[in-house]
Amino acid sequence: MVTKKIIGIILETVEKDRIVLKFIVIIFFLIRQINHRIGLNWLSGIISAIPILVEKNTTLEVRCLAGLHKAQ
Repeated sequence: MVTKKIIGIILETVEKDRIVLKFIVIIFFLIRQINHRIGLNWLSGIISAIPILVEKNTTLEVRCLAGLHKAQ
């Protein structure tokens, strides 16, 4: 439930400002890198859900984020 609320807030913000979207993509990329090194499995579950839930909002940056996640 909390994850869905957070993603809803992110989607509302993304619709308003493209710079915020790029910032969010960078943050998730960094979280993924940290997660890969430390091994926090619960984080990877949340991060893998984001591209799926954002799929309706098909922007180039989000598709790049989804591609980065699937690549590793």
